[in-house]
Amino acid sequence: MGGNLTLEEKYQLYLIPFQSNKVTIADYQAMKKDKMVSSYKNVMIYYETHEKELVPIIEDVLNRADELTTNLLGDVHDNEIDLILHSSIEDLYEKTSLVQTMGYFDDPNDIVGIAITDLSDIVSNQMPQSFYFQSTILHEYTHYRLQAFIKEQELYVYRIPLWFHEGVAEYVGMYNVAHRYYPFQETSFSHLVTHKDWEKYRLEDYDVYLQSYYAIKYLVDQFGEPILKSIIIETAKTNDFNEGFTKATGITIEDLQSQYIKEENQYFQTKNESLQH
Repeated sequence: MGGNLTLEEKYQLYLIPFQSNKVTIADYQAMKKDKMVSSYKNVMIYYETHEKELVPIIEDVLNRADELTTNLLGDVHDNEIDLILHSSIEDLYEKTSLVQTMGYFDDPNDIVGIAITDLSDIVSNQMPQSFYFQSTILHEYTHYRLQAFIKEQELYVYRIPLWFHEGVAEYVGMYNVAHRYYPFQETSFSHLVTHKDWEKYRLEDYDVYLQSYYAIKYLVDQFGEPILKSIIIETAKTNDFNEGFTKATGITIEDLQSQYIKEENQYFQTKNESLQH
């Protein structure tokens, strides 16, 4: 899935900002009104009649999301969640005021929303639209599962900084996707802790999703996938992310800042050199 896409291609269409005006239950009820409904595991899928061919695709992606997040976090007690299909990015914006957005997860209301960018391309598995659609579902479902796991540790969800949330969601959304490294504008991880922080730097053209993805990928490459779960568990013990992070990894956030890009860049330089020979 998406094996030949570059990260640049993905990020052109994949930005998920956070809105200050929350969508209400009544708004969601209006979005779901008159739609077809299909139940799969713990997910209720809401779609228009002509979008019915997407349902088995969504079910396959949910299976993959379940497998990947269970491997990362272990078994998590699932809530019932609603997955609402939006006919386009424009429709999603009209209903939620979220701009440049292909998907969202509303934690308090257990709602996932996904935009359909090109129905025929997605149904026929044409790139890149098929990849964007599936990757967005993986990303948003990972937000749901990650937050459920954090809550099970009796930890406030945003005691874990936003860069970690988004990095894990991107790690799953981009799982096993081949890409090349390219330079990007980064900031300190201390600037990517809250939603407000995130929006500030995102809107100043920092590649905050890419930065967070590379940070999580570095941690997995260095310590293995169980490190992500360990960081959360250790954070729950101290109620402090920086302490939990260092306890789990043996390094500080400052160490991560100084190493994660260096390692990624070196990996791709080595790979390119080997291909040239």
